[in-house]
Amino acid sequence: MSEISNLFMIYIDNEVGYTKLGGNNKIGYINQHGEVVIEPKFCHGGDFNEGVAEVSLESEGKFGFINIDGELVIDYKFDWAYSFSEGLAPVQINGKWGYINKSGEIIVKPQFDFPIHFSEGHACVKDKDSRINAFINSKGEFITGFIYDYASSFSEGLARVHTKDGWNYIDKLGKHIFDSNFEGAYDFNEGLAAVKVNGKLGFMDKSGSLMIDPKYDDAQNFSEGLASIKLNGKWGYINKKNEIVIEPKFNFAYSFREGRAPVQINDKYGYINKRGDIIVEPQFVIAHYFKNGLAAALVDPFIKIYIDRDGNKVWTPKKF
Repeated sequence: MSEISNLFMIYIDNEVGYTKLGGNNKIGYINQHGEVVIEPKFCHGGDFNEGVAEVSLESEGKFGFINIDGELVIDYKFDWAYSFSEGLAPVQINGKWGYINKSGEIIVKPQFDFPIHFSEGHACVKDKDSRINAFINSKGEFITGFIYDYASSFSEGLARVHTKDGWNYIDKLGKHIFDSNFEGAYDFNEGLAAVKVNGKLGFMDKSGSLMIDPKYDDAQNFSEGLASIKLNGKWGYINKKNEIVIEPKFNFAYSFREGRAPVQINDKYGYINKRGDIIVEPQFVIAHYFKNGLAAALVDPFIKIYIDRDGNKVWTPKKF
C-alpha cells in the first residue's frame, strides 16, 4: 500500500481540469502533497475513512469500496453506500439499509429506511413512514423503539434525542438521563454540551449542572478548549471558564480543528488561530475544517482548492 494514507477527494472534468457546470465531472483523489494518486474516474464517491472509500463508476451504477491504492476491495454490488465507521459501513440493497464489515459481509441485514454511522458502538436508524428514529447496537439489536423525531450519534457516552416534549439525552441502555427536557441541545464534547434555556444557550456537564449560564444567542460545541458563541449579533470564542478569549466580531465562527477555525467576515470565509489572528485572509465562499493537515475551500461555487494550515495552496484545479 501507499505510504501516504491520507487522501482527499477532488471533483473535476478531465477535459478542462476543473469542475465544469454541466460537464463530465468525475471524482478522484490527491495525497497530502497535492499529487493525484487515484485518477478522477468515479461518478460518485466519498472521503476515505478507515482506509477505504465508497465509489461508483456509473451515475446509476452499483457502489463498491476502494483502498488508498485505488484497488477494488469490496465489489460493486450495493445500490448506495456510505463510509466506514468503527469497522461498519451503511449499505443499501433493494431500497433498505444495513451494515457491512471490511470484508463486505452483511453484519446487520438491510431493514432500515435510513442509517447513520456507528458511533461508540451504536447507530441511529430511521423509519421512513413514521419519520421517527431508533437506536441499534453493532449486532443490529434495538436498544430503543422508534420513538424519537430527531436523534444524533452517541458522543462521550450520551446521545441527544427529541420528542414532542423537547430535548433530552439517553445512555447506551436507552435510558433518559435528565428529569426535565431542554428547548435545544447539542452533543457532548470535552465534557460539556450546549443547551437552550429560556431562549438562551449555556453549557452543562453530564450531571446536568450548568457550568456556563445561558446567556448566548447561539453557540457551538467546545473543541480544542474553545467554543464559538454568538453575542449581540456577532460570533467569538469562550473558554471553559466562560472567559471571552476572542472577541465577538465575526459574522459566523466555526469550531477549531487542528488549531484553525473557519470564520466569516462580511460575505467571505478565512481562518484564524486560537489567538484570534487571521492566518488565511477571508476569500472563500465556503471553508471546510482542517483534516490531516489540509482543508478544502471554495473560491466560487464550482472551484474547490486545498490549502495547508498556513493558507498555502496545495492543490488547485487547472486554469486557476
